Amino acid sequence: MNIKFLSDEEAKKFPPVRHPMMRVNPVNGQKALYVSSYAAYIEGEDKAESCKELEMLLKFAGQKRFTYDHKWQVGDLVMYDNRACLHRASPYPIDKYPRILRRTNIADNHPTMANNILNVL
Repeated sequence: MNIKFLSDEEAKKFPPVRHPMMRVNPVNGQKALYVSSYAAYIEGEDKAESCKELEMLLKFAGQKRFTYDHKWQVGDLVMYDNRACLHRASPYPIDKYPRILRRTNIADNHPTMANNILNVL
């Protein structure tokens, strides 16, 4: 897994937004990591150390036992709960298979702000 976190310059150009690092799904009470490779740093920690922590968390979350790799077919529709799913696109020949993405957001019943703040794009 090759993870590149935001540089100081990128963070200035695209100011990070505060997000919790862990959320509780209000439907089932399950805890989920809420981290991504778009992270800039963990607020209140040394940037270099926080990037090491984030990399460790992302490597843990990216283990095969936690992943689903969809084998796309024409007409497929994939839906997921963003509160409980770390998602990534895999490299593919976009010139041969254009990506059509429709995103729908449904309002959550909890705020996104919490303790243990992660700054992401």
